[in-house]
Amino acid sequence: MRRERQLFQCYEKARVHLGEGVEPFHVVKTGEAHRNFWKPKEVRVLLLAESHVYTSADECLPMHGPTRYGPKGVPMDFIRLVYCLGYGEPSYVGWPTQHNPGTWQYWKIFSSCIHAIGDAQFGSILKRNTPVDVDRFNIKIDLLSRLKKMGVWLVDSSVLALYTPRIPKPSRQIRDRVLQTCWDEYIGRVVSTERPRRIIVIGQEVALALQERISEVTKGEHITIPQPQGLRSKDAIAHAYRKYHSECRQHCRRTGAA
Repeated sequence: MRRERQLFQCYEKARVHLGEGVEPFHVVKTGEAHRNFWKPKEVRVLLLAESHVYTSADECLPMHGPTRYGPKGVPMDFIRLVYCLGYGEPSYVGWPTQHNPGTWQYWKIFSSCIHAIGDAQFGSILKRNTPVDVDRFNIKIDLLSRLKKMGVWLVDSSVLALYTPRIPKPSRQIRDRVLQTCWDEYIGRVVSTERPRRIIVIGQEVALALQERISEVTKGEHITIPQPQGLRSKDAIAHAYRKYHSECRQHCRRTGAA
């Protein structure tokens, strides 16, 4: 309950910067539930991203998939977050969603933490490679389970969504304020408590907004990798995936992965 109160206080202070139309607290709690379900007992590599994608109250509802395909205890409600197995998987959700493309870039990041570039499994979480839904669900669940065992965990710097489909993002100044408020009120405490061996910041904007705050926690033991959407060349994309793989190999115990 103490953690939930802290999360709520963070939510209340961060929402001031975004004005009207922010997600209800239930959505924020749902994101935290999905994230914590996949949290390792010992976090060795922490991936620090920006935020999930906006999810309204009438979308944050129980999905059909958890009782059919999900592991025991997996959260039921839908949210546009990579840890939610229904994001990008309409048949897992079980009811219509207006905008549910998923975030394949982050699934490839997750995959690259385990598999070297060129492994057959690297693209198996993509629909074009594994068109049968149940097969893909099982592959994704296995991938998340292996990351949990390895000690790899993704945390968003903002507890509130900073991106809404088809709507311009808030200004850079506002986004920075939200990130800094969330770090000071909640996220920084979460990261400090877990004491990861390595933090990989995903995106230059997050790194710049939180540079001093992250350095206080890590004493310089962190690196930044550009947002996958911002990488244009195949060589740059491959380099980023190799970096995730090498960092996880170095700082996580072996799990039999390449």
